[in-house]
Amino acid sequence: PHLAIHAVVIGYVEGEFEGKYGVTSLLTALNYPENDDGRMLLQTFCRVGSGLTDQQREEFLAVFSPLQVPAPLAMTDSDGRTVHFVRPAHIVELHGEDLVDASSRDKENRTQVFSSDGKGYQFLGLVPFPRLTFATFNRLRPDKALATGGARLPQVAPNATKPQLSVT
Repeated sequence: PHLAIHAVVIGYVEGEFEGKYGVTSLLTALNYPENDDGRMLLQTFCRVGSGLTDQQREEFLAVFSPLQVPAPLAMTDSDGRTVHFVRPAHIVELHGEDLVDASSRDKENRTQVFSSDGKGYQFLGLVPFPRLTFATFNRLRPDKALATGGARLPQVAPNATKPQLSVT
């Protein structure tokens, strides 16, 4: 199978690549249909760097760096580089091969849930969520918006219900 998923960018990692400097990966999320007192619930979906051109990596640094907000928790990529959180303003189209609920050892995939007012995030906890295999960046989607369902969670979990999480 081949999947195309629209997700919102909530963070990015920057660093060197081939003697240049720019975005090495994007952290994406999907949103639950119900808002919570004017705040949206976002579930992290995947971090993707594959598919970005060198030109996009440089351009995206200028696009995303002005949108930075305080990090709700410390996150790094596999090389230890900081994930910079950004306001959820840009929708991207991701492609992948399949959605999996568990790893090869039958360990359930769990990702972060954040509450957002559009300007910042609050970490609410970890909940089970499918993972996109072989994720690649395809393109920015300026024709899509978060407010009109541009990154809706039912794309990957049609029967998902809002998680019952509380901040401790």
